[in-house]
Amino acid sequence: TDTAVAAAPVNPVSPEPPCPTIRVKCVCNGQLRRLGSLPRPLLLPELLVKVHQAFGRDCLFYRMPDAMCGIVPVLDQHDLDMVMRISDDHFGRNSLHLLLDPPAGGEAQPALPTATPVNFTQEELLGHGSFGAVYRCVDNDTGCVFSMKVVQLEPSDERGAPKVAAMEAKFQLLRNIKHESVVQYFGCRREPCRLCVFMEFMDGGSVRDFISESGPLREVLARKYTRMVLNGLRFLHGNSIVFRGAEFDSRADIWSLGATVVEFLTGDPPYHYLDNPASVMYRIVSDRVINFSLPESASQEAARFIADCFAAVEERPSAEELLLYPFCEPFCD
Repeated sequence: TDTAVAAAPVNPVSPEPPCPTIRVKCVCNGQLRRLGSLPRPLLLPELLVKVHQAFGRDCLFYRMPDAMCGIVPVLDQHDLDMVMRISDDHFGRNSLHLLLDPPAGGEAQPALPTATPVNFTQEELLGHGSFGAVYRCVDNDTGCVFSMKVVQLEPSDERGAPKVAAMEAKFQLLRNIKHESVVQYFGCRREPCRLCVFMEFMDGGSVRDFISESGPLREVLARKYTRMVLNGLRFLHGNSIVFRGAEFDSRADIWSLGATVVEFLTGDPPYHYLDNPASVMYRIVSDRVINFSLPESASQEAARFIADCFAAVEERPSAEELLLYPFCEPFCD
């Protein structure tokens, strides 16, 4: 049909020049901390001195991109050189993320709350979500670290009571959803002027933050993340869970995934050059073909995958079908 989307690569991304320095970040006690920019080649003795001065730690670990390999210790210069090569290949040459806490039981999996926290300490602001601000919090009884989304309430607004009740019901539903590719919810707590929603703490930061700092993702990493998102969507859609109004269904999620993959590969979503959301919505509705561009290095598999995500509703593939696309095939990363 004439609704098919074609990618016309423009503004090619030039190869990255060698970077004389690298920004080193460390996850310590569940928090992502900046160590600073260090010269290449990175030498282990100098790195350990700076880590000890900044954090009082003497051990380094690295989370491998392939989840099957888990977390590896950095014990000597050979280990550090290997980690640097892997990080450069998968995440670009601008930054390196290290872990300072030893993995427990072979894998650094933080303890997760088993019930809605009652006695907790609210710590630093992590960002803002669709409903309100999100904070890092610690359960004072168990030591578990989690994220807390705070929705401000107007206690005197009786007309808003049904909406708040619906939100509470939604969050209680989310608590029953458990999947490795879906952020875990642990329940909510209603206070006089706010609703606190407790969620799994993700210490790596957002993909958007990573792109803002280091540039677009390499396609090998974009494929990995897309596959993870699709596994989560397949689970949610298979259980008839779509977090939208009645006028939308799972196909809207697929369209959004296509826009996300464009942002993975280019650093910007479609129509990013328009100056306000209303203009973006108008173009999305009025354009028969969703315009997007990819770098010259992008594969035809990537262009085809995105095009099909943007296809007409009746022709748009499901998450299950998209997982069979060549762009999403598992391979040795």
